[in-house]
Amino acid sequence: MRFTLSSLTVALLSTGSALAADLAAPAPAPVAVVERCKATLSLPAYGGVIKPNPNPSCFTLGGFGDIYVGGAITGYAYTQTNPFPFSAAPLPSDRAARVDFTNIQGWIQKADGPFQFYVQAGAYAIPALGFLNYSALDQTDLLFSPLPVAFGKYVFNDNWSIQGGRMPTLIGTEAPFTFQNLNISRGLLFNQENIINHGVQVNYSDGPWSASVAGTDGFFSGNISWLTGAVTYKLDDNNTFGFFVIRG
Repeated sequence: MRFTLSSLTVALLSTGSALAADLAAPAPAPVAVVERCKATLSLPAYGGVIKPNPNPSCFTLGGFGDIYVGGAITGYAYTQTNPFPFSAAPLPSDRAARVDFTNIQGWIQKADGPFQFYVQAGAYAIPALGFLNYSALDQTDLLFSPLPVAFGKYVFNDNWSIQGGRMPTLIGTEAPFTFQNLNISRGLLFNQENIINHGVQVNYSDGPWSASVAGTDGFFSGNISWLTGAVTYKLDDNNTFGFFVIRG
């Protein structure tokens, strides 16, 4: 009986020591929670009261990270009493009326990490007052092809990055596609600016300041002969001051 009680006492003391050791040991460090799909998206750009989707579709692809996808399907209809009486062959003539798509486009982008990219593809029309308005298929073929924007970007650090491919111009003040604009009637500058070009661009940013220099093909000519630069200062969320240089 003594032997049994002594054994039981030793067992209880041993168990108590183990419990005390467990209670005294520090708690394991919590597993870090990686936030997904939290990147700030700058493309596509929008003007006026039109705003990007605040909750864009996103999925995580192994080896690549967070991938964002989006798209735009828009259309228009018009009638006019005085269509253009001529057209440059073999293009179709102007119409007295038309119902058509202005965008059937989709885009995919990676907006964080060292390597980033943006690809926008589809059909589009850019109707404008005072001009012949061709169909979306004709305009897609005549303008920037079914792949109007596609570029890769490498981010060295918080300040420096380099990108290359088909990119929005540095000097354009109006976005090209209808889903990016409030009105069909554009300003006079839209008819003179280059809006998409091929090339290579180096970017620098620090707080409200940003600067970029690009060697491009100007008006989508395929000949890299333009040098453009931009320095901007962000006054607030709605206003930016900029200085631009063009040599073509």
